[in-house]
Amino acid sequence: EELEGRITIGVLVDRELPIYTQEYEKIREEARQRFLKRA
Repeated sequence: EELEGRITIGVLVDRELPIYTQEYEKIREEARQRFLKRA
C-alpha cells in the first residue's frame, strides 16, 4: 500500500537477453493483474 501510485512500469527491451525480457514481461503482467484486482 505504501508504494501504491509510486511504482512506475517502464519499457525494458534487451536484444541480448530475450529470456530476461520475457521474464520481465511475465512479472509486469502479473503485477498489473494484481493491481487491477485491488482496484
